[in-house]
Amino acid sequence: MKRAKRTIKKMMLIWLCLSVIPFGYYFHLTNEAHRFFVQQLETQSRQYLEHVETKATQLTKLIQQNFAQLSQSPLLLDFAKTGNPTYRNYLKNQWYLTAANVEFFYQLRYLDSQGQEIIRVDYTPQMSHPYIVPDNALQYKGKRDYFYYAQRLAPGEQGYFGIDLEREFGQIVTPYKPGFRMIYPIDHAQQRLGYFIANLEVFGIIKNITSNELGYSVDFIDKSGYYILSNNKNKLFGRLLKERENVNLAYQHPKLWESIHQAPYQSGSLQTPDGLYVFQPFQASLFGNSHDMTLLAMYPQNLINQGFTQRDEEIRMTVIMLLLFFGIIAGFFALLWESYLINRLEQTFNQVVLDNSVAVALTNAHHIILRANIRFCELFDTEPSEIQGKNILDLQPAKTRYKNILKQLQTSGEWQGQVRIGNEEPPHVCKVEVRALEGSIRQISHYVYSFSDISEHYNAILALKEKNERDIMTGLWNKKKFNQTLLHYSRLQERYSNQPQSSLAIIDVDDFKRINDTYGHAVGDQVLLRLANQMLSILRDTDFVSRIGGDEFAVIIQHADVKTSQKLMERISLAIESWQEYDTTISIGIAEITSSHHQSFVNADKALYRSKKKGKNCVSAHGIEQLTVVQNH
Repeated sequence: MKRAKRTIKKMMLIWLCLSVIPFGYYFHLTNEAHRFFVQQLETQSRQYLEHVETKATQLTKLIQQNFAQLSQSPLLLDFAKTGNPTYRNYLKNQWYLTAANVEFFYQLRYLDSQGQEIIRVDYTPQMSHPYIVPDNALQYKGKRDYFYYAQRLAPGEQGYFGIDLEREFGQIVTPYKPGFRMIYPIDHAQQRLGYFIANLEVFGIIKNITSNELGYSVDFIDKSGYYILSNNKNKLFGRLLKERENVNLAYQHPKLWESIHQAPYQSGSLQTPDGLYVFQPFQASLFGNSHDMTLLAMYPQNLINQGFTQRDEEIRMTVIMLLLFFGIIAGFFALLWESYLINRLEQTFNQVVLDNSVAVALTNAHHIILRANIRFCELFDTEPSEIQGKNILDLQPAKTRYKNILKQLQTSGEWQGQVRIGNEEPPHVCKVEVRALEGSIRQISHYVYSFSDISEHYNAILALKEKNERDIMTGLWNKKKFNQTLLHYSRLQERYSNQPQSSLAIIDVDDFKRINDTYGHAVGDQVLLRLANQMLSILRDTDFVSRIGGDEFAVIIQHADVKTSQKLMERISLAIESWQEYDTTISIGIAEITSSHHQSFVNADKALYRSKKKGKNCVSAHGIEQLTVVQNH
């Protein structure tokens, strides 16, 4: 069962590695397909813009022909000269038929030389048939800007006015409607008789030349960035209406506007998150444009994404077939790989001397035990059947060293050191050597662990080290060990300022020289031993007690503030004073352990000096004015 799981894992690993090929193939082909699709769209868009310009040119010619027939009609000239009502009726009927058959004019008018409408025929897309405006509804246009323009036209000169906002009775037509007028003055015998004016159906014309089933939106942009013509009505009149002054290509799409100006009078394209923009200069004379205009088409991004999706789906089917094929190959190679590893594992383990005095274990690359000799099982007090499948690092309590061990193994492939086995005292210590074995692809496949028992040697060194740090007479820690320990606590305070406070107490036997001179040095030694024993019995196991001089002792009271430590020292002082065999007292100074070990000692020493100065047999605390005195009995 385990072998089957390992084989499946290897098959999945090989399959994942091989899947890089079809996935790379997929991403490469999709990128190429997307790029080719966009190139096709650019070519198609340019062809479409050329088609729009061709239709605009053809439509312009057709509009011009119809306008010439109407404006230069002999009947219109005769009516202008005579004002004959019969001619007027003929003109109304003629314009009625023209409006019904030519969809590009939505208004045909004749104005006299003062600007008064004489004849007017309307035909908008909303009407079922043309409408001849009655005489009482005709308007005076003499104050309109286009009439002032018409008055400046020379005889026989055809004029164009607009595109601007259409007005009726002096008010802007809503919803907003673009107005463009073709104007021809009617002159006779050097006298201006009136004007023929045709209003073009701008929206209808734009729809006619830009209609498409491909999804393009089309805009005509002037040199200032405003939309002069567009199949989106909301983009128009940016230069005429205050509320639409920001509807400008330069504001809305600055990168596109920059691209257009980087290649003036040339076609180009730009792909944006909105879609693909293709532009080219507009050369046709539609609506009498004499200024520069840019024809801009946009293919929406959602339609581009649809094209991408369709092509991706075709490529995806090919990739799925490749993945299935590689899965079969992966299964075959996984079986070969597993057989090879089993044979190699047996060979590797047989090469290692297992049944000797050294404990040996063979693990995989994840430190899972695969083989172990009898000595190894005895060392860890377990059975061979139970040890397999366990992580060898979990058998060692010093887990904090794992990171350093693993890091060195990954770097050099070897590690040597000492580890402690179990928690008993004295400690059971082994020297450990770890060596990595590389696989066929120069990656670590196994580790060989060897354990040598050095407990006796290690414990002897510890005993010798402790002996060097102990005071020979009292058995307390000596001054060197005290200095190291005080420095350690100061550094802890510096690094972890929010940890519980610890205190330092310095103890001195009062008039110790008198004791030696009166009773002899043997009694002096007995006094020091009694003081040492009293401190060890009263203080906690976690407190550090040391002899730092002849009759001077130091205590580091862990996790206790100065006031708590002061009460503890008072108990010791009373215990020494109550010794009836010899008249003995002590003086004590206490201070908080700060981040400076030197200053902490100085503060405790100053407190001890205060105790001496106050008459001895006292406990004084640095920074606390009150002095506690233990009286002799």
